Amino acid sequence: MKIIILTLSLLSLTTFANALSQINAYDAKSYIGKTATVCGKVVAVKPYKNNLFINLEKNYPNQPFYFYIKKSDSREVSKALEKIGKRVCGTGLVELYNGRVEMQKSSVNQLF
Repeated sequence: MKIIILTLSLLSLTTFANALSQINAYDAKSYIGKTATVCGKVVAVKPYKNNLFINLEKNYPNQPFYFYIKKSDSREVSKALEKIGKRVCGTGLVELYNGRVEMQKSSVNQLF
């Protein structure tokens, strides 16, 4: 029983440590399916069909990573536009969607 608890504790600690260590947008593809803190410079903010895409490092379609905010409104777009040219980070599950590396957030306020 102690071994199981110790193993689970170590796995949880490893996951937590991976989320705390920051990775750059270009390296995010190596973390697909894992929780990580991804950082990069915001170069573009694109509202599309009530969703918001925040591209890091390069413009679409060449961005290595983007944050995706579902069902955004004009306040979210305004907050995101203020971040253009600034370095931001977000922690969460790194996912692959249509060949592009992304992380879904519920608000721009989740970026730091």
